Amino acid sequence: VNFPSTWDWFFGDGDISNLQNPEHTFLENGDYNVCLSAGNPGGTSYVCKTVSIASYPTTEAAFSYSGDAEVSFVDLSSNAPFEWEWNFGDGDISSSQNPIHNYLDNGTFNVCLTATNAGGTDTYCEEISIIHAYAAPEANFSYLVIGLDAAFVDETLNEPFAWDWNFGDGTSSSEQNPVHSFALTGNYDVCLTATNIGGTNLICKNLFLETGIFENGINAFTLFPNPTKTTLNIQFEHFLESGVCSIYDVSGKKVMEKTVQNSNQIQISTEKLVSGIYQINLITQNGIYDIGKFIKL
Repeated sequence: VNFPSTWDWFFGDGDISNLQNPEHTFLENGDYNVCLSAGNPGGTSYVCKTVSIASYPTTEAAFSYSGDAEVSFVDLSSNAPFEWEWNFGDGDISSSQNPIHNYLDNGTFNVCLTATNAGGTDTYCEEISIIHAYAAPEANFSYLVIGLDAAFVDETLNEPFAWDWNFGDGTSSSEQNPVHSFALTGNYDVCLTATNIGGTNLICKNLFLETGIFENGINAFTLFPNPTKTTLNIQFEHFLESGVCSIYDVSGKKVMEKTVQNSNQIQISTEKLVSGIYQINLITQNGIYDIGKFIKL
């Protein structure tokens, strides 16, 4: 009234206007304190009213996904959300609309999407199962049998962290590379169950055990006692003027060597060797000879 000539509108959301009859779009639902300051040469007058906006329907969060362990998420939220917050259930988050997430471990993860539009926010959660983030073990092993004693070497792929050996005679072991003494001759089904974070895998092999004298090469070398605890003797068929015996573990690392001169026998102390399988080579002026393997108990 009274013929105002200036108008200052304050819409309560940070926007203003100096039009007499403005139009304004509110971006979110809610109550806004809208104020008008009108002026003429006689002065100004100020009035405020609460305007309630409820014209925007709240979004309904939803998503789909595909892939394992690299998972692609697709936002399916309704009513035009403009903000997204993903929680992948493994400690990682994202604000992308359609993120791609790579899981590092197998398992079940509770994935949640919180979507926001002008009408408010909504959260939707769904459990997803990951089984291919880490490959399950592929169990395998090699072994050396001498008499009633056997040494086993784990050759499992995909980094196992636990081993369960069943020797087929009622005994077992959780060592990675065990050495085992059987009580009787015969056939034994030896089984290894290997475990990693991807799962477990089982392999079994049949061992035939018998007692007797075991020689190596073309009867040029004889190892005794084999298996051994403290001392290993190597008997040569022919007298050696000089040579070097080298001992290697299953990884191929040289762990010991000893020189032989003017003798047909050499004695090696094995007390400091850990239990397992070892290879012996002999180097002479005539060449390198594979003497064979022995078990350290």
